[in-house]
Amino acid sequence: SNLDNDLAADYIKQKLEGYGLDTYDQVYSTHGRNIYAIQPGILYPDEQYIICAHYDAVADHCADDDASGTAGVLEAARILSNYQLDYTLIYALWDEEEIGLIVSGYYANLAFTNNDDILGVINVEMSGWDSNDDGLIDIHTSDIANSVALANLVYNIVSVYNLDLDPVIYNPGTTASDHSSFWNKG
Repeated sequence: SNLDNDLAADYIKQKLEGYGLDTYDQVYSTHGRNIYAIQPGILYPDEQYIICAHYDAVADHCADDDASGTAGVLEAARILSNYQLDYTLIYALWDEEEIGLIVSGYYANLAFTNNDDILGVINVEMSGWDSNDDGLIDIHTSDIANSVALANLVYNIVSVYNLDLDPVIYNPGTTASDHSSFWNKG
């Protein structure tokens, strides 16, 4: 999980900075780093949304878990950084998800301690491969905060934009990914 993580983190940081975003390198331990960028909101700068993925990997399925999510967050940053948004948007790339959600947990604990006003977290996890071409997209939610409303919004976006996907909402959803760190803090 830690092989070449610094190389990946440096690349991610360089990409986010290249989009003109204020970018941060949050060192958690000798092995763990979060790289995130903040795009301040115009109307509600103290209210935040997070779009995230993890960039660490294990020996198998690395391209899907979670290089695809990392690419999705970087692409969102590339596109959305050109717009003025009402709310602050944080593009976060976590380390050490594969060994226990360690670094997203660290960030969520700090956000809780600082009383950050996080309105929602969209975790882009394993989005790059449909092993059986059935078009299913899993949306994991929980009855915590506004997670169900956010899941319904994602579900409806598929219909509004006529995407060739079949969304399925799971409630309660899995706790085996970084969004769970934020659920744990309410």
